[in-house]
Amino acid sequence: MVDFLVKEPKIDQALLLKKSRQDEKTVAEQRALAVEKLAAVEDWQAEKLERVCRDLAAEKNYHAGKFFMALRIVITGKAVTPPLFASLALLGKTKTLARLQKK
Repeated sequence: MVDFLVKEPKIDQALLLKKSRQDEKTVAEQRALAVEKLAAVEDWQAEKLERVCRDLAAEKNYHAGKFFMALRIVITGKAVTPPLFASLALLGKTKTLARLQKK
């Protein structure tokens, strides 16, 4: 369940779109904006990451559940994982941002 911490997952595009219930354009936009917002975070802790992502979802009027599912699958390769923001904190800033930017 936590193998994504040591092994970079392959992103299953069909799973990503199905589970997030969004189109490719929306997911791409969300990824780009998440990179922008998360890159500015200095205190890389789960609570701070969640606050930044929730604020982004509210600002852009994204459905939080769909947005967070897209992030989860891009970061971990899976729809079911440990808590999302704890996972981001454990993975670290550099790897998280790299995975969000990977095509």
